[in-house]
Amino acid sequence: MKLLVAFPSSSVHSRLLVAFIPYKSLSSASFSSSNEETTSIPLPNSDSIEANPTSEPQTSIKIPTCQTPISENTRLSQAFVVDTLLSHINDPSSALEYFNWVEKQRGFVREIGDSFFVLIHILVSSRNHHGPVRNLLNNYLSGDFAPSGAVLVDRLINCSDKFGFGLKPPVFNYSLNGYVKARRYRDAEECFNALVSRGIKPCVRILNHFLNSLVKENMIDEARGLFRDIVSKKLDYDCATIYMMMCASLREGKVKEAEKYFLLAKNSEIKLDPPVYYTAIRAACMKLDSNIACALLNEMKERGWVPPEGTFTQLICTCVKQRNMVEALRLKDEMIDSGHSINLVVATSLMKGYYQQGDLHSSLALFDKIVEDGLSPNKVTYAVLIEGCCLNRNVVKARKLYMQMKSAGIPPTVYIVNSLIRGYLQTQLIDEATELLDEAVKDGIANVITYNNLISWFCERGRADDARRIWDKMIDQGVEPTVVSYNNMILGNCRKGNMDVALDLLSEMTARSLKANVFTYSILVDGYFRKGETEKAIELFDRMVSLGISPTDVTFNTVIRGLCKSGQTTVAKDRMEKFMAMGFTPICMTYNSLIDGFMKEGNSYSALDVYKEMCETGLLPNVVTYTTLIDGFCKRQNIDLALKMRSEMRANGVEMDATAFNALIDAFCKRNDMNSACELFDELLEVGLSPTTGVYNTMIGGFRDLHNMEAALDLYKRMKNEGIQCDLETYTTLIDGLLKVGKILLASEVYQEMLSKDILPDVITYSVLVRGLCNKGQMENARRIVEEMLKNSITPNVLIYNTLIAGYFREGNLQEAFRLHDEMLDRGLAPDDATYDILVSGKFKESISPQGALSKFYNFHSTGICPSVLKKVCYDNGLVRWPYRQFLSGKSIEEIKNCAAVVKEKQLAKLKVTGERNDALASSAVSSSLGPQPQSTNTGTLQESPNLRVLTQQPTKNNQIQSSHMHSSTMNKVNSPIFDDFKYGFPSDGLSTVSYRWWGNKSADENIVDSKKSSIEDADETRQQPKDSEDTNAANLSSMDEDITEGQKTETDADPRWAMLLSASRSKAAKEGQQALKLGVHRGYSVKPLDRAKKLVLLQIFKSSLPGEWGDMSSES
Repeated sequence: MKLLVAFPSSSVHSRLLVAFIPYKSLSSASFSSSNEETTSIPLPNSDSIEANPTSEPQTSIKIPTCQTPISENTRLSQAFVVDTLLSHINDPSSALEYFNWVEKQRGFVREIGDSFFVLIHILVSSRNHHGPVRNLLNNYLSGDFAPSGAVLVDRLINCSDKFGFGLKPPVFNYSLNGYVKARRYRDAEECFNALVSRGIKPCVRILNHFLNSLVKENMIDEARGLFRDIVSKKLDYDCATIYMMMCASLREGKVKEAEKYFLLAKNSEIKLDPPVYYTAIRAACMKLDSNIACALLNEMKERGWVPPEGTFTQLICTCVKQRNMVEALRLKDEMIDSGHSINLVVATSLMKGYYQQGDLHSSLALFDKIVEDGLSPNKVTYAVLIEGCCLNRNVVKARKLYMQMKSAGIPPTVYIVNSLIRGYLQTQLIDEATELLDEAVKDGIANVITYNNLISWFCERGRADDARRIWDKMIDQGVEPTVVSYNNMILGNCRKGNMDVALDLLSEMTARSLKANVFTYSILVDGYFRKGETEKAIELFDRMVSLGISPTDVTFNTVIRGLCKSGQTTVAKDRMEKFMAMGFTPICMTYNSLIDGFMKEGNSYSALDVYKEMCETGLLPNVVTYTTLIDGFCKRQNIDLALKMRSEMRANGVEMDATAFNALIDAFCKRNDMNSACELFDELLEVGLSPTTGVYNTMIGGFRDLHNMEAALDLYKRMKNEGIQCDLETYTTLIDGLLKVGKILLASEVYQEMLSKDILPDVITYSVLVRGLCNKGQMENARRIVEEMLKNSITPNVLIYNTLIAGYFREGNLQEAFRLHDEMLDRGLAPDDATYDILVSGKFKESISPQGALSKFYNFHSTGICPSVLKKVCYDNGLVRWPYRQFLSGKSIEEIKNCAAVVKEKQLAKLKVTGERNDALASSAVSSSLGPQPQSTNTGTLQESPNLRVLTQQPTKNNQIQSSHMHSSTMNKVNSPIFDDFKYGFPSDGLSTVSYRWWGNKSADENIVDSKKSSIEDADETRQQPKDSEDTNAANLSSMDEDITEGQKTETDADPRWAMLLSASRSKAAKEGQQALKLGVHRGYSVKPLDRAKKLVLLQIFKSSLPGEWGDMSSES
């Protein structure tokens, strides 16, 4: 085999070519002329080498090769190559060229042996050959067979030691850098550790390149570790190292870490440069600390550095974010003085700063100025300014800017559209907001937030139907609802009370793979509490916890507030203690809810205990805490405690607000102490507070109660002069007071002014108008008010009907009075006590206030059945008393019966002595009602009383009417202690049918039987039935019956239809009362809301006639 030795380059002298061939191979035999092959080797000109070492050779020499091949193993062995390289240790270029030639020969592997490392050491000894060293190492370390970092370092050191090169740092720096360039960071780290462990310190430039590469690869943690090693092993680093590490920290938002790097460099001997200061200022701006940033800026100026435009921009934006416009404007001036111009970012930031301070005018002026100066606003500038206009409720200007932006060719972004929609919604421009939504949908930029803005606005106001319309449009456009979307819809339905729909939305949300969060459940829990379904609210809360959803403080407070508002404040307090075990920390609002709940329940002692507990925990009561306590004490007429709480409030440095003042003023007004009320009003003004509408209403109401309408009108004029809006309560109070003092014309003017301000009257306002007009005899005007109510779809309440009925009674228009009574029943209104007082006596208790009457009527909804219905059923059965008050006072049935036995014995004994006188009185009463009657000779016995003799007459039409009159006068007036069964206890058989004692319309036989039976039962039950000494209704009704009977005598003779109307009206009222009772049971206002005492009342009153739904009370009693 013939060996051809050829060099691709001619840069090697001919003498070196011979030297590359071992001496033994250059024997004469090798130059044999037979069969010889030669290799052309260029023979360069020495001048050309020096002049142009890379030029091609112009001559060549023939190196004959021996026919017998030289051993390939010998020529390409590592030892041979190493020896050859070492022989030219002082000629790095020749050594490099030789190695390049050898590397191309078949069978040579550079990874084996020391030849490659010997070459590296030879080349690095020449400063001119560092470039080839870097290239060789970079190529070598990027290959597949490159050794690990530790192995490479070992081989380089071993080679250096073996051949006496010595440790040259560049070799190791280039090696480390080669790994970094090859992105072999683990090997680079090994190389770094191996070098440091052997006392070789990489240079700062190579380390910085290593750090920079790690940061670029987002290997921040590895960069931190490398920097820690650099510092801990006391390697050199410079300001560029610090700069890179600070930038790496800020990239991850770790401002404090960046500051530590800066302080580390500042406290060392490292000379910092401007980029490090820029980065430090950026770090201070990121944590919104403009003071530190400005201090660093001053340090830069002291060092003679001019801060760049970007640094000023960052500082100005930071000051604006901190709402420090004074400093922002100062920096803006300094920026201009430094030779920089205001850029668009600075201008936009200052515009935002202006409108955040409420100075929208300056924002718009700056916008106009930058346009004049040639700056072109971009979409960010328009977005900021449009948002500012919307926040300041100047949607007209916002719309103008929006159109200007579109005219400039800048397409609106979804952010701008959403800002403008929110602006429209804040100013109640719903149609404009909807139109903009449609425009955004058409342009294809509407996103789920765009729809959520409208959905949220509608839902917060309980307009669930409108929200659903937007929702459907969103679904039709293919926009997927988010958890926020569902939460808004659930909120809207909860506010409207549609809890079933809210739960359906929760199920739909789960079906869409959207996970309900704590806000979802908090909204639902609050919805159930608002609807009064406390048990469901607690059940849903427990379910949320079982699902692993951790309640927030908002959720805990929602539960506590809901329990307090539902009258379960004690339960709420127990719950709070359990919540605290779950990690909940009560805040001031939590304790305020408990205090408010106990106060509304009338438990002021528990409220004070909560207040003390709150103070002991270290929480400072706020104005709401004290206002709640003051208001609670004032409502219970405990002015002393309220004033004491005010003093404590002041001692703790808490200033009273208008609500607290109003509570105290209201308490003094209710006591008719207007002097003290006026003093508080003046104090309110002195402390710099502005009286609210509520405060003025309280003061006006106080003067109204004293009929001092001049002072009330002065306050009314003052309200208008100060620009304080008068509300419905203001006008209602004024109208009521003016009507009471007879100033009907002025009251009418006030009413018309109220209507001119689009303030619509409510049922209380109408009640005041009707009552005032009726009291002045203006029944036609009062009737027109009722007609106006009906036109406005407001149904008159019982109080209004009672007022009208009483008014017509006073005028003698009984037919219209009873027609109104029938109309009231037809409208589904249940008559109350006042209604029957009027129907029986024609009188009306003027002392009943509209609010009091409404409260008494609506007590039906809180107890299951109101006292009015119970009394009415008693009236239906001929009874005028009922024992409810004795039960409320705490007496048991046995106590009432035992006490009554003694009272009735005394009454019977008294009647036995005075029977004759009573008989005479009864005869006189009968004679005055029915004309001449046979004289009775029987006295002292119940069966022979004048009442019963009259009732044995045949029940003719006139007879029935007369017996009814007689019952009203004689029974109630003369023998009420005996015939008023209910006065002495409970009827033995309960109330079941309408008796003759009220109607007097049964047959003669039935009357006799009922009369005798009733008399016998009265006698038998005398020892068991107690007297209700607290109730005076019997006497009142007796006098009412007497008055109406005496007043009806002549009227009956003139128009017998009146008695028939009265009887028919009473009969209808009795049926209505029974239906109302059953209706109350049917609708669920039955057993559960009643306590044991009230159940016993119903059981004793109704007995066998008790509705079936109430039957389980007998077991409880």
